[in-house]
Parts: sequence; C-alpha cells; structure tokens
Amino acid sequence: MAAANYSLFTFPSYLYGGDFGDQPNDGPFCINGLIAPDRTPHPHYYEVQHVYQPLTFVREADGQIRIINRDCFTDPSEYDITYDTITINGETTLTISARLKEDKPWAKKGFTIASEQFVLQPYTFPEVALPRRKMLPSNITIDGNNLTSWIIDGQEMLQAPLEPYFWKPENDNQHAAQFAQRTAVWKEAADVKVSYTAIDERTIQVEVDYQPSGENKPVMPKFGMRMRIPASFTNIEYYGRGPWENYPDRKRSAFLGRYEMPLSEFETEYIHPQDNGCRTDVRWFNISNGQRSLRIKGCQPLCIRAWDYGEEDLESAKHPNEIKRGRFVNLNIDLNIHGVGGIDTWGQRTLPQYTIDGNKPYHYSFILSFS
Repeated sequence: MAAANYSLFTFPSYLYGGDFGDQPNDGPFCINGLIAPDRTPHPHYYEVQHVYQPLTFVREADGQIRIINRDCFTDPSEYDITYDTITINGETTLTISARLKEDKPWAKKGFTIASEQFVLQPYTFPEVALPRRKMLPSNITIDGNNLTSWIIDGQEMLQAPLEPYFWKPENDNQHAAQFAQRTAVWKEAADVKVSYTAIDERTIQVEVDYQPSGENKPVMPKFGMRMRIPASFTNIEYYGRGPWENYPDRKRSAFLGRYEMPLSEFETEYIHPQDNGCRTDVRWFNISNGQRSLRIKGCQPLCIRAWDYGEEDLESAKHPNEIKRGRFVNLNIDLNIHGVGGIDTWGQRTLPQYTIDGNKPYHYSFILSFS
C-alpha cells in the first residue's frame, strides 16, 4: 500500500500541550483517556467495562456456573443469561453473557451488562513440524540468527530480515516510569540462538532459545522476533484474543475468537504515537494481499503486533499524521511482551507478574508458511 493512500482524515491528529508554544505544559497527559476526542473508545475502555461489570461468573469443578451479583440495586433476574459454545480448530470455549431484558434510559434492550469466557477444551498446539529437510532450499537464505531472504515464485518476501528483537517502543504510562532509559540495553538482542528448519520451500519452523549470561539485567521489553514484508499485505485474520488491542495485563475483556480486519484496524491510533496493537494468546495469524498470504502458527501462544511503519517511525512522531507509513508491514512475533502498566501514569512501574525477567531463560517456536 502506497503512503499516498493515507490522509489526515484517515488518521486525525489533535493538538496537545506544547503544540501552541506553551510552557510549561503536560504534553498529551489529559487527552489520552478511555475515549478519544472524537468519542472513539480506546481498547482500555472495554477493559474498564469488564472490570466494573456487576455480575461475576464462576465455573465450578463440576462444570456448573455460579453467578455472583455485586450490584445492590438489581437482581440477575432482570437480565437474559445466554450461553454460547464455539469450537475453533478443536478448541471449545463457553461465553456467558447477561443482557438487558428491556430498554433502560441509558441502554437499549439486549445491551450486554456482563460477560465471561471459559475454555472447555484447550487448543492443541503443533509440535516440531515434520518432515524436516536436511538442507535449506535454495530460495531461503540464513545469515547467523537472521533469515535474510525468502523468495517465492521469483519475488522477495522479506523487506527486512526475520531477526531476534527484544525491544519495543514505550507507551505513555511507561514513559513516566522511564521505561526506555531503564531497558535500553535490549535494543541489541544478545545471548540468543535461533534454529531454522525447512519443511519445504514455502514453510519453515523457527526456534528461539535465550540463555542469559551475567546478572542484574533489567526487564525485557519483549521476547521474540520481528520481520518486514511487502506493504501490500494488509488483510488480517487470526485466532486469538480480540477484537481490540490487548496486552498480558489488559486482556480480560478480549475473548478468544477468530477475527478478520484490515491492518489499519489491527493497529491502534493513539493521539500521541506509542506502542500499540498487540494481540495476545494468538494460536495462528494470517496476513495477505489478496494473492499471497503469510501464515504464522504458534507452537505455544504468541503475542503479535503488525504495523505499516517501523519502531523508528513510531518513536520519532508526535502525532499520527507524522508517522511514515506504507513502505512495508512490520511484524513482531513474540512469546511475551511487557505489560502496559497503568496503576498510575506518573511513575509507577508495571506489576512484576506482567514483566519479562531478563535474568531467566526463555524458549519458543513458531511455523511460517507462504502460500
């Protein structure tokens, strides 16, 4: 997709502190809440809605569902309770929802008051792909830890190598906690070994192994790899949490499902450009251009971000319309990513259980296939 296809209308920008030459100022601090200025809900709007919901659903050991009502002024009988069982690729989930039986001054009949999802039959992740080839096909080039070239039907599929990459741009919460300064060492990935196994000319398995050396390393921004593919790949389908952006510490409202959307909707346009668009617990991810597709299958759950720009473009822009778009699609394929934080936005760090300890070993694998 050419950069000329984008416009200021597609990516609106809003001015904030400092844009008027005002000093002192608080930057974008008070313009990046649950709702954007044009009333578009941000992903964390749905998370707050889920956390605040008045009903809690608990699945007991015998499979029975218990409903806990935390609202002193309503009764569960006021809602229609629905049960929706879906099986995707062998994984069965149960989604329970409570919806209004009648119109209210603040919402129409059928509005979802509360919902929860349970996994009844877990997903079976692929193991080592077979059969393996002893030699790499001539259309695939490996240089050290990096996959540097992959030619399909005479066309180069890689705009930049598939490479270990442990860095990510900070978000506004993390900026206040000096995230970039504390984790800058991870801009250069180290202590990592990548193994590539060719299944055929169009399919490879990637295994990444990290064994830390030394001590007292800071938390990792993320653990995984990145690659860049042609800009024409803008159609996305995946099975994981969604449909909106979600991170390890902000995913309770994002249920497992099969989702389709253009790349522009997979990204999240914040008023101040920052890290965005992650989808967690991804089983498989497909991105295509109508003629060709790249399929990513995790051998365990993955975290995936896809942008039509690079990390360097995101970090240098102050407003969305300043981002240089449309030269390639940037894919981050990760085992894990640092949580967004949010206990406060003026210095508190992300809770430890949602960070990645740089002093521990990690291993993961995934399968890439062009068709």
